[in-house]
Amino acid sequence: IHVLLFYSGCTDRFDEINTNPKSITVDGLDQASYGLVVKKAFYSAVFYGDVMPFLRGHAAFTDLYANYQAHTHPDFFSDSFVLNGAWLDVFFKGFYSNAAPQIKYVEDFATQNNYAIEAAMMKVWKVYAYHKITDFWGPIPYSSFGNGAKKVAYDSQEAIYQDFFNILGESIEVLKANVGKTSFLGANDVVYGGNVDQWLKLANTLRLRLAMRVKYVAPELAKMHAEQAVADGVIEDNADNGYVKSSIDWPNPYNTITQWSDFRMSADMESMLKGYLDPRVANYYSEAAQPDPTDDPTGVVFNYEGIRNGQSKSDKQGQGFNAKASNMAPPYLMVGNKGPDWQLLRAAEACFLRAEGALEGWNMGGTAEEFYNKGILMSLAEYGYAG
Repeated sequence: IHVLLFYSGCTDRFDEINTNPKSITVDGLDQASYGLVVKKAFYSAVFYGDVMPFLRGHAAFTDLYANYQAHTHPDFFSDSFVLNGAWLDVFFKGFYSNAAPQIKYVEDFATQNNYAIEAAMMKVWKVYAYHKITDFWGPIPYSSFGNGAKKVAYDSQEAIYQDFFNILGESIEVLKANVGKTSFLGANDVVYGGNVDQWLKLANTLRLRLAMRVKYVAPELAKMHAEQAVADGVIEDNADNGYVKSSIDWPNPYNTITQWSDFRMSADMESMLKGYLDPRVANYYSEAAQPDPTDDPTGVVFNYEGIRNGQSKSDKQGQGFNAKASNMAPPYLMVGNKGPDWQLLRAAEACFLRAEGALEGWNMGGTAEEFYNKGILMSLAEYGYAG
């Protein structure tokens, strides 16, 4: 009997004793603390909560597949289309353990508390975050994520995209009804500081991007959403470009991984940037420590060097590529610095998307040539080369 009484007495305040009074709990969140979770939802969706998921998924696969970089590490071969299951597992878990719970919570909390503007913003953010993941993997856990069960069903990409368009359509209507207003999130909205008008432009630009990605499988659906996005107003000026603003607490992961000397500028990027004598090369890359002038145009000094993707292990070990080729630009090399802001959607891309839509005969508000040329000029201006 004494044992039972003792046990009962010890467990009466079990939850209270084992709860850190200084930590934020779901039950303790209010409108003020909600903004801190929103901030984490923004950062974790682009930085994946830790440098390793970012490295294993974004830097080591997508940026190399796009031929921005080439591997110089002798044991890394994802630029040769060699899949590394362990890396991919880290990337997959990085999103679903860091980003997805935050995204679900901020959407649900805003909806349950009737924060109409914030709910619309968070729904748009959910689409932005998940569209990268489904385009990377195809079918993924989506509609059933967070169900609390031991098994979570995967949704088809077709079903996910249909939901994307539904969410964006509904959210855009809410944002349109609140133009001129500012969200209470303020600085915790590390994209636009709560500016509803800019969120509306971002939502429409995202709708245009997604429409273009389904044009070959659902051309009529793509046309409808692309034209509606343009009609409702996409990003047209660099002042409205969308970035997640990096900070000392949430630095750009490239400022860490560029120090590891795993990759350098690709030969494709050198060829294109040198071929056009593109001044933006200085915004993308650093000059090589040991540049090769022999392949530069006559009278041109171009100290930015690239290497071919798919180098053999022996060449990576013996050629000294890290000295001969260009690392990322200086702002990405500052250890301990917050690093550059993270690009989401910008005026240049909106122009190129509209140019592609115009080629299809869609009503984009101008011709393909007009938007293509404007896209180039917008990108140049964004990096300080206007005119």
